[in-house]
Amino acid sequence: MDSFSQEFKDWMDQRGLSPDDVSEGLKKEAGTIKQWRSRGIPKRESVRSHVREFMTSYAAEQAEALRNSGALTLEVDMETFNSWNRAALDAGQIMEDWAIEGLDALARQTLPPSILRAAEDPAAYLGKELQTAEDIAEEAADLIDEKARATNPAE
Repeated sequence: MDSFSQEFKDWMDQRGLSPDDVSEGLKKEAGTIKQWRSRGIPKRESVRSHVREFMTSYAAEQAEALRNSGALTLEVDMETFNSWNRAALDAGQIMEDWAIEGLDALARQTLPPSILRAAEDPAAYLGKELQTAEDIAEEAADLIDEKARATNPAE
């Protein structure tokens, strides 16, 4: 399988998308998408360009939906989830309250790395792009994970 076909397959897998989920957006039958996943996407540039455009527009639509939902969604493996859940229970809280309290406390105590970098070298910082929502969510997950480790140091 060529690198673009593998990239598309990985892209679907990372998002938990099935051929049925993407068939309408790609204007292809689910069976065709299944074949692409096993044999590769046809090398015709018109097909690959269409797939690239779909992947880009899908990401933009998902980001817009997330912004409009007012929700922060974190995807973690079961081991991390269980670690966070135990830490919350040990603190006598549900995980949502535990996470919010932890993030609020961290926000009051520390500055985000992007702000620290800007303070160290403002000229270099101004040339950089702003963090994406995905980067911010990943940073939040790291902060939550740090709090879980602090609460449960034996793990």
